[in-house]
Amino acid sequence: MARLLSPAGELVTLIYPIDATRTGGPPFASSREALASVLEPVGLTCIEYRLLPSELCHPGRDGRDGTSASAFARWSHVALGGRGKDAAEE
Repeated sequence: MARLLSPAGELVTLIYPIDATRTGGPPFASSREALASVLEPVGLTCIEYRLLPSELCHPGRDGRDGTSASAFARWSHVALGGRGKDAAEE
């Protein structure tokens, strides 16, 4: 995946459903950690991660009432030193 991006390019991912207890699919459960395990070994690092507000999510993927949440993440080449801010650490 990293080879497809220009040196200054970014990969944007929409992550859903975020639910460690979910089995089966589609859609199959995912997480920031699952994507990182695939993207970091090829030289991409997460520069921003945000859970999406419930009003932007499909019903049942909004994190309300125990439902699976949805998130947005940006990834860039490690060599760029993380140009963005990781919202998860704010």
